[in-house]
Amino acid sequence: MPKIGISKPYVADYSWSGSAVTYSNGQILAKAAELSTTMNSSSDNNFYADNAISEADTEFSNGTGTLTVDDLLADAAKAIYGLSQTTYTGTEETQVPINHYNNEMSSPYKGLGIIIMLKNNGTVKWRGVILNKVQFTLPSEAVQTKGATINWQTTPLPFTIMRDDTAKQEWMQDGVFESEEAALAWIKSVLTPKVEE
Repeated sequence: MPKIGISKPYVADYSWSGSAVTYSNGQILAKAAELSTTMNSSSDNNFYADNAISEADTEFSNGTGTLTVDDLLADAAKAIYGLSQTTYTGTEETQVPINHYNNEMSSPYKGLGIIIMLKNNGTVKWRGVILNKVQFTLPSEAVQTKGATINWQTTPLPFTIMRDDTAKQEWMQDGVFESEEAALAWIKSVLTPKVEE
């Protein structure tokens, strides 16, 4: 089915004990504008017989991705980059969270879910996708001044995709649902179902 949209990026803390993986503290990260991923495979390991390739073995090794969002608010940035946070109380704002980017920050492992909107023969479906274990890295930032018309600018969030720590070392799961709500419910059922937005 052709892809026509993307929505509801959802992240949760990733933890493991032995081969048991759990997620907690799930939250909608921001509003999604774009997602791109690249999956990397190990070098081809070809078996030759009768002067030709008879068998081939390639395995997922890792991946990279960029989730582009409308904006990354303070609490979401704190969650994906492992930042410390203080509160500033000023004259105009009641309380403003201030994130601190320093040597103590440590980007934690996360589970990442997203919904991809599909359309085929006039029917719309929603594909829920979960990347089991990712780690966000700090993005580059470029901003343009406002001119005669607004040039809408977004925030790219690069991340690394890894195998999880289960026995099967899973890195992704997905399913196609009849509604966006059903896809999000499935994502939440995997990435901390008890958390309410």
